[in-house]
Amino acid sequence: MQCMECAKSGMRREAVALCHCCSAGLCLEHAEVAPKRLERVAPLCKVEDLPVQARAVLCHVCRTALQQRHLPLSA
Repeated sequence: MQCMECAKSGMRREAVALCHCCSAGLCLEHAEVAPKRLERVAPLCKVEDLPVQARAVLCHVCRTALQQRHLPLSA
């Protein structure tokens, strides 16, 4: 599999990971690693964060989209 971002610019580079959100193939240059919060459901529907975070590999487009600020809903 080739890196999608490299292919768009006419280069061929092996993909080493897939984007966690869109599954695009990514090379080391285009793969962005972000922490992923893990949680578990405890008794009485309580959600607890686990102390150790996992990692998520993201493309630039998905990472930008996930970092958007939430805008208030207009009435």
